[in-house]
Amino acid sequence: MRILKTLSPFLFLALAACNTSEAEKDYLCVIKSPVIHFKDSLDFSEPVFYGQNNFILYDSKTILYHEINCYGDGIGCGTGMDYSKPGKLYLTPEKLIEIKYSELDQFLKTKFKRIKHNTHIISIGSSTDTVRNPGYTILMNFKNRHKNILVSVRKWTEEEEYVATTKMKNKEYDPAKIKWKVGFADGDEWIKERRIQFLPPVVEDSENSPKPATKRKLTKYFYPNMSACGGAVYGYYDDTTLVEIDSKYGGEFSLTYQTVQYDQGKIISLIYGEEFPKWDDYHRKYPNSTEIDPKNLTYTNDRVEIDFYPVKKIRTFSNKKRIKNSITEEKIQQLLDCAKQMEEELAREKEIVKND
Repeated sequence: MRILKTLSPFLFLALAACNTSEAEKDYLCVIKSPVIHFKDSLDFSEPVFYGQNNFILYDSKTILYHEINCYGDGIGCGTGMDYSKPGKLYLTPEKLIEIKYSELDQFLKTKFKRIKHNTHIISIGSSTDTVRNPGYTILMNFKNRHKNILVSVRKWTEEEEYVATTKMKNKEYDPAKIKWKVGFADGDEWIKERRIQFLPPVVEDSENSPKPATKRKLTKYFYPNMSACGGAVYGYYDDTTLVEIDSKYGGEFSLTYQTVQYDQGKIISLIYGEEFPKWDDYHRKYPNSTEIDPKNLTYTNDRVEIDFYPVKKIRTFSNKKRIKNSITEEKIQQLLDCAKQMEEELAREKEIVKND
């Protein structure tokens, strides 16, 4: 088990998804299979759903924009374990900005005026396979003028479709009533399921009250920057008291996560897990492969669960099977140090998560 491995969020991507060789006068491109190109020309056959900056071409004239904090929002831009589905953004109509075609170029210049060396991904989502919106040309021309801006062109996601349509038709948006056909990547939902499982016990409203016990209503916050040891960091608070920290650090193909639970300011339990590609197995099975297909990758799945109260207990798992404890006290201390760092980051700066 590798503890607290530092991962790169993404590596030198150059993205393409639009076939323009067949373009005629009445349209700009035809979206076919999205492809991710690395600098060494290895092709990935899976789409990149979101970047830091996302543009929705709603129709032939309307341009909508939404921004993602790739760590504060819990989305590893250009990354993820489940490549077949997008991550859930909890997008709302209020978060979509409509940009006039005549103002798009200036919007881009203002938005990216400070970037010099950092790589930024622009994701273009179209409501149709055939793109006729002239905003596409402006976005691609802007990309061609900046080597560190990479573009992915794709069909809009199901979440973008519902939210954009609701905004443009001025209707009420209620995601709870939507029956999602595609759904969302497993990582985010799995972390939610794990958080629910380990939430503190229910609390009685009153010792003499006949009312049934109810769960504490926790407020969810996120740290708006990337944590050096935790990646995307969320804190759950009972009023002003920290109850739990959840973190997720998504690499190119890898994932580490951590859940820390508190009681009266003290850590009572900690869960740490990591999933990494089994590269030796992959190269042994596909020795002559010039392309890396994420669907053919297999992953390690290691997890350690530690209870500190009332009695210290350690449980170690590999590929969902209980194994002999292999974690050292030094590594446990590293996890505790990381928990302390995330706690301090949230105390220093945090923003509430709305519409969760």
